[in-house]
Formats: sequence, C-alpha cells, structure tokens
Amino acid sequence: MGREEQIINERLRKLEELKKAGVNPYPNSFDKKNSIVDCLKAKLNTLVKTAGRIMSFRSFGKIVFMQLEDSSERIQLVFMAKKGDKKSEEKIKNLGKSLDVGDIVGVEGKTTNSC
Repeated sequence: MGREEQIINERLRKLEELKKAGVNPYPNSFDKKNSIVDCLKAKLNTLVKTAGRIMSFRSFGKIVFMQLEDSSERIQLVFMAKKGDKKSEEKIKNLGKSLDVGDIVGVEGKTTNSC
C-alpha cells in the first residue's frame, strides 16, 4: 500500500468516527459571525464565532492547540478538558483523533489573553 493510499484510508476512518459520534462532517452551513481579525481585536471574554482552515494541529491528550487561518489572519485556538471531568476529557481526546491539518472547521468560544 502506497503512502497516498494510507493517507486516504486514515481520512476515511476519521470520517466514519465522526459520523458514529453523531457529528455531521459536511454541514450545509455555518453562520460565521467574526473574521479572525475581529476575534483578535475583541475584548477579553467576548463570545466569537469564526471558521477557517487548520494550518497546524497539536494534541497532548487533555489539551489541543490549533492554528486556524482565514483570508484575514491566523489565530491560535486552545481546547482544554475541564479538570476532573471525564466526559470533557473524552471530547478533547476525540478532537485530537478526528481533525487534520487542511480541514476547514467552524468554532465558537470566548476570547482569552494572548501571550
């Protein structure tokens, strides 16, 4: 089996896992309310909703880091499990197993401090 075929098989496996988890991997729409530039300019703890392409992705079990890019800018996203919450930990673990660089995703959450 060639490298290209391995990549395709892995992507198909992830697609099936998303479907089994009840996630629609190809939704008809996503109501993107903010560009990434808007998110970067927003005040602390502002609820934002944006979308873009995953440019980098690192999963460390209970925490996932993602660089998301749209036509305006790039931003780092952090997904963390709630301490002691097994359901939250499982969701973050599955997130790390479900997404790849190049995927287009929509996200919603509150802004936090930048370093």
